[in-house]
Amino acid sequence: LPVGETWIDFSSYATYDKEDGRFRIAYAPLQTGGVTAHVEAPVETCPLFVRAGTIIPTLDPSVATLNNASDARVVSAFERRHLLHLWVWPDEKGHADLRVWDGAAAR
Repeated sequence: LPVGETWIDFSSYATYDKEDGRFRIAYAPLQTGGVTAHVEAPVETCPLFVRAGTIIPTLDPSVATLNNASDARVVSAFERRHLLHLWVWPDEKGHADLRVWDGAAAR
């Protein structure tokens, strides 16, 4: 893990709920950077670490496409534009921030 940051093991503490398409995220201990992390994972799981203090915006799980859909059964991002989910991983002090593509910050 990169030195100077604190990390959270997302892949070991998140489970996918097939019924509603959402991830259930449990508490995961903070891990100090500058060390090699050994993670046991099945072959179909890619270990993923998130920097503590990060906010990640995600689409609603019902969204099937970012494009307009010609099939009424397919939900597009435009149809769910009013729904935004935020995954928040606070740092040791309970802070987190979000940087968007244009460099602006939200805290």
